[in-house]
Amino acid sequence: MKPLVHRFLRSFHRQLVTYSPHNTLGQHLSLLVQTVGINRVLDVGANAGQFGQTMRRSVGYTGQIDSFEPQSAVFEKLTAAADGDPLWHTHNLALGSERCRKPLLRLTGDDLSSFRQPKANAAEIWPAAWNIEGTEEVEIETLTHFLGKLSSDCKLLLKLDTQGYDLNVIDGASGIMENVMVLVVELPFQQLYENVPPVWQTCETLVSKYGLRLTGLYPVSRAQNHTIIEADGVFLRY
Repeated sequence: MKPLVHRFLRSFHRQLVTYSPHNTLGQHLSLLVQTVGINRVLDVGANAGQFGQTMRRSVGYTGQIDSFEPQSAVFEKLTAAADGDPLWHTHNLALGSERCRKPLLRLTGDDLSSFRQPKANAAEIWPAAWNIEGTEEVEIETLTHFLGKLSSDCKLLLKLDTQGYDLNVIDGASGIMENVMVLVVELPFQQLYENVPPVWQTCETLVSKYGLRLTGLYPVSRAQNHTIIEADGVFLRY
């Protein structure tokens, strides 16, 4: 019967595939959130709230979300996305390794804005809006200070999308990392910014220092030659 179904679908240029709960990032996170019992989400580098919406719509997560976005203009979009959701809190802050104020490079593509300088060949690797429009002085907090002492039953999902600043955020989160059960981080397989640690260094830090293990890898962007530029890496505490 199955070969007949396959032949029928191929006649319409379709194919039958086996369902897996790991096919998409949303499906994978839905499984982990339920399995681990995540009860708080930290969305660092929230931009306009895309990840928060994924957690609500695709993952089915109904608990507390804290979204952090330092760009004032983009923060307005984030607050609009969270409007009407009493458990989705928004914070006009950057996160890092120390509490301070620092200039953030504002790029035409606001999801590319960073504390790091774009590399000279960034547009060759990935054609995007790399023009620097100016800087914005932003407040930087550490997750350890922001969250304070957490109870052992607080199970966190930490998402990082900070355009090359992820390890800085993790350095400032050392006091709460034992509560991080699931971590989602955008991993750069090709360097778009100056002075960004290589992928292996980020992964080694998460595995050897914080006891996390890689459970999924989901490409975010590809170069014209089909190679992966960035991918969301999902890590789980065992």
